[in-house]
Amino acid sequence: MAAAETILIRGGTLLKGVALNPVRGEAVLIEGERIKAVGPERKIGRPKGARVIDAVGHTVLPGLIDAHVHWFGSRSPDPMMWAIEPKMLNCARAVSDAYKLLYYGFTTVRDVGSRNGVAIKRAVDEGSILGPRTVPAHLGLSMTCGHGDVHNLPSDWLCGCSSMAFIVDGADNVRKAVRQTIRDGADVIKIWTSGGTMSERDSLEDQHFSDEEIQAAVGEAHALRRKVASHAEGIRGARASIKAGVDSIEHGFDLDEAACAGMKRKGIFLVATLALLDRVVNTPGVPEYAKRKATPMFATHLRSFKLAVEMGVKIGSGCDAFSDPVTAFGPYNIRELELMQQAGLSPLAVLRAATSANAELLGLERDLGAIEAGKLADVLVVKGDLTAGVAPLTDPDNILLLLQGGRTIPRLKELLPQPRQAG
Repeated sequence: MAAAETILIRGGTLLKGVALNPVRGEAVLIEGERIKAVGPERKIGRPKGARVIDAVGHTVLPGLIDAHVHWFGSRSPDPMMWAIEPKMLNCARAVSDAYKLLYYGFTTVRDVGSRNGVAIKRAVDEGSILGPRTVPAHLGLSMTCGHGDVHNLPSDWLCGCSSMAFIVDGADNVRKAVRQTIRDGADVIKIWTSGGTMSERDSLEDQHFSDEEIQAAVGEAHALRRKVASHAEGIRGARASIKAGVDSIEHGFDLDEAACAGMKRKGIFLVATLALLDRVVNTPGVPEYAKRKATPMFATHLRSFKLAVEMGVKIGSGCDAFSDPVTAFGPYNIRELELMQQAGLSPLAVLRAATSANAELLGLERDLGAIEAGKLADVLVVKGDLTAGVAPLTDPDNILLLLQGGRTIPRLKELLPQPRQAG
């Protein structure tokens, strides 16, 4: 990674501030890891020794943030393999996935449940690997036979945890698990409050954990200054989560007006993962039980997302990337942005969800999510006009400059992992 330097980005369309207002004729001055000034180029001038980036004809925007990934490091679409593969192999693959995601312009992510997230965070922070800075959930909380459990493996093989969750029951054990995952390095708490498509013996229509257990998790997490992300594919899990005061609903396939009103009133985000169901249904090797569960939810999921947008719910962006090739890190994350646009959000609304809104959701709004003086210099210069649509982001060659904390990230295709073909 190149040393931090003084950089002046001039020309082009600058998506400025938290609102990402498009302006022209302004420049961005970066000194070290932070943005020093943003304003008319004539006022900022050209500091001696600064590297000047000419962005004329291009778009300048904050680094992208994905609020829902899993650093599983798996190459299988079967959840059973996520649990039984060697942990060191999974972690090594997760390092590869981290660079892929950075290459596509994602400078920050939230890992909502994996045994590798804390390690990836620390390795990126210390400069040992190239990847997005990570807000890890470490292992989330799943009830026995919940979505974070692995139903087709013997319980005694799991020893109380899977590749993404502590398996706990009862309010006291839930509190202890929250404390343990924070002790192990979690910056956010993940709880599964409904079943899901990728788990065999549950239903997404059922509430997982009792109201008391969910409230215990939220109360303990908030007391220890951690936000709570709730996997709630079905409405019952969402209702219980909203009542308990979680910070985000993940998936939200089946929200109704009452749920959306509660989310708006309490400032709870929706991270809809619009790209997920298509990949579950149409990827070879995904278990048949998952495809059967996912197929009926397509229309409901889109309706739920549009309802939340119409009712003013805060919208974050996350795609649920968990395993190549099912959810290829990079292209799949950008696909989420395309689908949000196709669902009716303007290009700028999509980009706000993936930058300033996600920064607020992650609790990082003081440092990230906007091009403003004082914030960390996570900045992209992208070929083309992103105010007209997010399509240019689908081709990583359109990213002409990628800064993470003021440092220029090398973007050489030769550094991208190239899996070998079998045979």
